[in-house]
Amino acid sequence: MDRIRIRDEDIALMCRLNPLPEVVARTVDLTPSDDEPSLSAGRCPFCPAGETLCVLPEFWSCLSCGRHGNVVGWVRTLHTLDFDTAVQALAVRAGVPLNRETAP
Repeated sequence: MDRIRIRDEDIALMCRLNPLPEVVARTVDLTPSDDEPSLSAGRCPFCPAGETLCVLPEFWSCLSCGRHGNVVGWVRTLHTLDFDTAVQALAVRAGVPLNRETAP
């Protein structure tokens, strides 16, 4: 049976239209690094102790619990969503419709 999936181009577009630091900053207070302008840090919302969360333009990682990923992974982890639903949420945030295709 064929499966309907979100096109790779649309997934990449959702990542570009939803800058990770901006998405993370909606739920975590981020502080820019003095040494590295592209790095911000905050308290990890997934750790009981709220350890250090590092956020780069395209990747986030917690230094304690080890969770990490891109903007889709952030939305999935934060809201406990499956991949397609997380991409759809980013599409809604960006105001862009998603195209789907049949996967063999």
